Amino acid sequence: MTNIPFKTMIHKRIPKEKFYQHRVLTKGLRDRFISDVEEVFVEYSLAKGSLNLTMDSEVSEILLLCITLKRREFDVGIMEAIARQNPHKLVFQLQFGDLCQLAVYHGKLYRTEWTPASVITLSAQGQSLTEIWHGLIEQIAVSEEQARMAVGLSVNERLALREKILQLEKRIAQTEAAAWREPQPKKSLSFMLDCKTTATCWKASKRAKNIVKRMERRCKAANAKLGLAKIIKTATIVAVHHVGQ
Repeated sequence: MTNIPFKTMIHKRIPKEKFYQHRVLTKGLRDRFISDVEEVFVEYSLAKGSLNLTMDSEVSEILLLCITLKRREFDVGIMEAIARQNPHKLVFQLQFGDLCQLAVYHGKLYRTEWTPASVITLSAQGQSLTEIWHGLIEQIAVSEEQARMAVGLSVNERLALREKILQLEKRIAQTEAAAWREPQPKKSLSFMLDCKTTATCWKASKRAKNIVKRMERRCKAANAKLGLAKIIKTATIVAVHHVGQ
């Protein structure tokens, strides 16, 4: 991690028993926690005093936990349960071999992709702990492209935009798949036009622009296929007519 003040580092090991002695985890989560987690450290403690902040804040402390895993397939419900029942704001750094994943809970759990630990970056910037907390959420939950699309929005508005984009991406993927499964050219074209329209709704996104271009090419192909189908149908009608004569 980078841009986290060194003076906030505490690197304190937390016995795993602490997480389930007071029923923070259910029996099922506890068993998976024991089997999947190697060790847990509190790496950083961000507080008003340790950061020399002058502005008061609703957030009293932010803890950055480093969790070393025995296996990469980790039950995210464990982090959700820990975060919901902890009075502090928590940022999780999952470590598996040379790979690292960051996670934060803010109404729901947000995670980055698994990335080589050497390239993971995270900054603690702001005039208050609330600003720093919102900044940490955005760095983990909001991609750089989404951040450029959401300049001037609050952290909750940015997260709402992120969810909308994810829903649209899912709809586009489903529509695109349905288009290629449909044997009838006319219906296939209708699916593709719907997919293109959906992608255009968030055309400020680079990914959406690429989808629109792809859909335009496929719509042309589907139109050509539809035109060919009409020609074949007309030729068939004419042939049948002549045979009937």
